[in-house]
Amino acid sequence: MTDVLKLGKRIFTIGVVVTTIMWSLGVATLATSVANAATCPTLNAGDMIKFGKPVIYAVNNAGKVLYFPSGDEFKSWNTNDSYGGYITVTQACFDSLSVPSAYPGGVSFRPGSYVVKRPSSDLLYVVEPGNTLAQISTTDAKAYMVPTTK
Repeated sequence: MTDVLKLGKRIFTIGVVVTTIMWSLGVATLATSVANAATCPTLNAGDMIKFGKPVIYAVNNAGKVLYFPSGDEFKSWNTNDSYGGYITVTQACFDSLSVPSAYPGGVSFRPGSYVVKRPSSDLLYVVEPGNTLAQISTTDAKAYMVPTTK
């Protein structure tokens, strides 16, 4: 009987120790996520964000993040055709942001800002509103790409 009582006390003690350790780790995890959430800036539609990785994302009107498939798409949305103008956020902040429920979740070229050519064809296209492509002639493309002075 005393062996059963000793075994019972030992099992109870181990259970209390394991529960205490799990509880303390859970509180530490919760405290870390609350601290990281406090460092996330307020983001508005049109903001561009980056976190540690070489990918830049845009915030849409619904507050969801969309990726830029390449640097060319990103530069088409900047007025000075550069890679600047984004807000750097932490990984925890990025993980807390929502993504679109339907894909593709990428940002295309800004309408009217780019002439697009598919690698397998000589045809040229311009991006129109709604992310549609309209075929243009080589002459139109040359006129489009030469800056005009007023």
